[in-house]
Amino acid sequence: MSKEFKPILVDTDEQGLKQAEKIADDKLSLFNKAVEWCEKHIVVRDLKALEEDMITYFEQEYLEQQGHKVSLEISVKKLMDLFDVNIDALKGIAEEYYSNPAGLIIKNGKPTTRVNRKSYEVWTTDTIENDMVKTANHFIKAYNELAKYTKTYPMDMARITSNFIRFDMRKGELKYNPYRA
Repeated sequence: MSKEFKPILVDTDEQGLKQAEKIADDKLSLFNKAVEWCEKHIVVRDLKALEEDMITYFEQEYLEQQGHKVSLEISVKKLMDLFDVNIDALKGIAEEYYSNPAGLIIKNGKPTTRVNRKSYEVWTTDTIENDMVKTANHFIKAYNELAKYTKTYPMDMARITSNFIRFDMRKGELKYNPYRA
């Protein structure tokens, strides 16, 4: 009689996840900084258009919103020069923003970021691996019981178990090792 396979969560790369969340937060912060800079000179009406191309959007909106102040037909660059608008700060923000690999979503007129936690999780792929995880967990439970009564050396468990069990130094605990070669 075969068991139905249900994946088991084996590990989560918490450090990688935190790093990805920080990168996403940095991107959101840069976008908000760009919006704040633009709003000193124009009314930002379309966040999606701003996100796609900050410089082009700003220049088009500036010409549209401020062009009526000059009766002559002049370029946006000359118009910005006339009113002492230096776009270099926005260019710097945009350069940093577009070099950031995180994704930004504009939902209901509000910018947000999303990090997919599943990308940082390792799950079992078959019933054999499920059995290995269960065996490792039984071993770790027995090891922890033994550690209550005598001095143990958890870092040696990787060597003793041919890397089947690993010691996570950050968390100070033994774990099943899905990454073994």
